[in-house]
Amino acid sequence: MGLIKSTSDMALQSKIIVGLSPVLLSGSVSGSYIKLQENTFYERCMISLSVANAAMGVTGADVTLKQATDVDGSGEKALDFDAMYVNLAADLKDALVSTAVVSNTFGLPTTGSAKMLYIIEVTAATLDQANGFACFRIDLDSGVGATVSVLYQLWPPITDNKLPSALVD
Repeated sequence: MGLIKSTSDMALQSKIIVGLSPVLLSGSVSGSYIKLQENTFYERCMISLSVANAAMGVTGADVTLKQATDVDGSGEKALDFDAMYVNLAADLKDALVSTAVVSNTFGLPTTGSAKMLYIIEVTAATLDQANGFACFRIDLDSGVGATVSVLYQLWPPITDNKLPSALVD
């Protein structure tokens, strides 16, 4: 499968959604729910989690993914994932390193003043579609002292149509 026509502007090749505006962690936060479905407008998503730690007093958050049957979070449960890409020095380097995820969770480092980038890929096929799950979000649990933000970048199959909203059912 490809993207929208190759002559389109890059901004029209995918749908970019702010999943979580920049926020200074002082507890748990959650991104917006995003809808993915096979053979429809959005089948794949790249989650970009940007993290900027304060100089001192950082406690790392645990990062997980949740899935639900709708964008309101009905029937929420864990979404399995076992890999991500990481750049632990995003202010100095641009290389992403493929990294295994254990038990569908990873912790953010507490290194003072660190700037990090995490990429997690989700496809509609990873959701529990057989039981009606079509939406997902990212969760950060119990962190303090880091500023985080999340972007979701969604890709459709080939289409000539305008990209629909992924924030509504």
